[in-house]
Amino acid sequence: MVDNGQDTCIGTLKHDSNDVNFSTKGGSVYFNDFVWISTRVTFSQGVRIGRGAVVACGSIVTKDVLPYEIVAGVPAKKMVKGTEI
Repeated sequence: MVDNGQDTCIGTLKHDSNDVNFSTKGGSVYFNDFVWISTRVTFSQGVRIGRGAVVACGSIVTKDVLPYEIVAGVPAKKMVKGTEI
């Protein structure tokens, strides 16, 4: 079960800018149980979100999020007591 906020964007398709035909590339985004996604979060293709992770509002997730990790920002980074590390 995932708690998903409004206006979440899950990017599973992008264009290959190195291809002369600008072809598309696909990739899934994986969510484990008990993830909390706040409002207006964007996920890049291929990322994995660990069990119990929290993603703060307005974040852009470009890398995997570990289980029970709290991330925020653009790009999303691990937070400890509200401070980026």
